[in-house]
Amino acid sequence: QQYHEAAKASAKAADAYPELPWIYHHLSIAYEEMGAYDKAKLYAEQAIKMDKTFLLPHITLGDIALNQKNYPQAIASFQKALKLREQLAHQPKSDPVYQVMLNLNNQLGFAYEQQGILSEALKHYQYVLTLSEAETKDYNFEKTSEDRLQKKVRFK
Repeated sequence: QQYHEAAKASAKAADAYPELPWIYHHLSIAYEEMGAYDKAKLYAEQAIKMDKTFLLPHITLGDIALNQKNYPQAIASFQKALKLREQLAHQPKSDPVYQVMLNLNNQLGFAYEQQGILSEALKHYQYVLTLSEAETKDYNFEKTSEDRLQKKVRFK
């Protein structure tokens, strides 16, 4: 119910301010949460079309693909987000974009794991594990040993 209300409010905002890509991103999230993946994808793509440097809709497209078990598409979307992030200025660890990158690498690792590309999965999981224990506890990532990681680690 809350996502239906969020979609309604975002649609009103889009009518009032059609030039703001983040509104379309919020619409994509609401529809993704409702399981309306086609609509969610359209709104995420609209946000990207409006602002090609907007990182979050690429991640949303990856999440949609993961939900649909379309792992190659999820990997492609997450890789686009990573490349876009590399083009942006370095962000401090306290920046919300840094937190997004942690989740992005975790999701990308999961998508590679589902495809059986464990070397790439391991690379992205290791990125998350390079953080200190104090940093990761706030982001809901599980700290594990290198041995367990080698045996197909699955994060929360």
